[in-house]
Amino acid sequence: MLDNPEATAYERNHAAWIEKVQKVVCSKSLKKAVWHNTQLITDNLIEEVEALKEQERQDIVVLGSPRLARFLLKEKLADELKLSVSPVTLGEGLHLFKDIQSNLILERSITMSNGVLGLTYKVS
Repeated sequence: MLDNPEATAYERNHAAWIEKVQKVVCSKSLKKAVWHNTQLITDNLIEEVEALKEQERQDIVVLGSPRLARFLLKEKLADELKLSVSPVTLGEGLHLFKDIQSNLILERSITMSNGVLGLTYKVS
């Protein structure tokens, strides 16, 4: 995307950010992380996430992985949950909060101009 002459400025900026930000990929099937600045976690997920949380870094953000987000909630490894709720009806799928024993306290909610809700919960 960085070298794509048809990419928008937003797309190029996002690609530059993704390239330089530290990433952690959790996978049971990958053998090697080929993306720049990427750490691969293949087992001992609880211990590895606890170790990441002990480091003085920025927040740990889960993008596009409801299974990982659900696992982190279930194992009480999440401190805050930020959700974007889009006005789309799917009918079925993964239940994010099924069997989750965490207490979620709504700290913030905003409605964006496109109808998407931004919700921030403190996990306790």
